[in-house]
Amino acid sequence: MYSQNNEEEIILNYFKDKTAKFIDIGAYDVFRLSNTRALVEKGWQGVLVEADPINYKSIAEFYKDDANINVLNFAVGNSNEDLEFFSSGGDAVSTSVPEHVEKWKDAGVKFESTMVKQVHVSDFIDAFGHDVKFISIDTEATNMTIFNAVPDWFWQQIDMLCIEHDNCIVEIVSKLAPFGLTKTLLINAENLILAR
Repeated sequence: MYSQNNEEEIILNYFKDKTAKFIDIGAYDVFRLSNTRALVEKGWQGVLVEADPINYKSIAEFYKDDANINVLNFAVGNSNEDLEFFSSGGDAVSTSVPEHVEKWKDAGVKFESTMVKQVHVSDFIDAFGHDVKFISIDTEATNMTIFNAVPDWFWQQIDMLCIEHDNCIVEIVSKLAPFGLTKTLLINAENLILAR
């Protein structure tokens, strides 16, 4: 099991033997807390996006010879301007949101500030989002920024979304219902999974 809770089991049961293409925004690690590693093992193609330079390096190294997997090192957000990013040194809570940093500093996590490239959500989806059937969004306090900027055409084509919901479940469900993503397959403290 790679995912945080039972997300992976739900994802695999839904897609069964189907192989397709996924996007994972906030990939973090090849194995730990991954909602997409099991799909890779089933032969899916995918795009893994990781803004943290430390985490990106290990993911890119692991997949360097895998033609099915594209690993990208930038933040997906609401502009194309570089942004200050707070790396937690390989921990799972790296973020670009200062309030998120303060919360985790109080818990003893250490952060290092760095500048990272940012790509606007719509530009990213236009470049990498065609023919995608599953998307995972887990970006530590910017999930809803990304979600709200995804173009409508993308939601019309995907079969499943797993998102760290940041307590915005009603908003996410309401927005995606008109696109046919009406099956709520999971709600837990962190994540929401919606499917067609």
